[in-house]
Amino acid sequence: TTPPPPPATPAILLTLGDLVWADNTNNGRVDSGEPGIDGVRVELFRSGQQPGVDAPVATTVTANGGRYCFAGLTPGAFLVYLP
Repeated sequence: TTPPPPPATPAILLTLGDLVWADNTNNGRVDSGEPGIDGVRVELFRSGQQPGVDAPVATTVTANGGRYCFAGLTPGAFLVYLP
């Protein structure tokens, strides 16, 4: 008899997230006293897609002090866009 095939390798799923904040010092870093901003729409595109032309892979809105998160993503290159 032939042995059964090995079990399929589970898909690797990733999470991508960060923070939208008021960069009052305009230095690209979160400094003390710079608050996160809730209620900002965040769109996720795959590499090669163009915001405003292609439909986003996912969208979310910042909450809990400007935080956002996209979960359950397959590996690849992405673009985070704030319209």
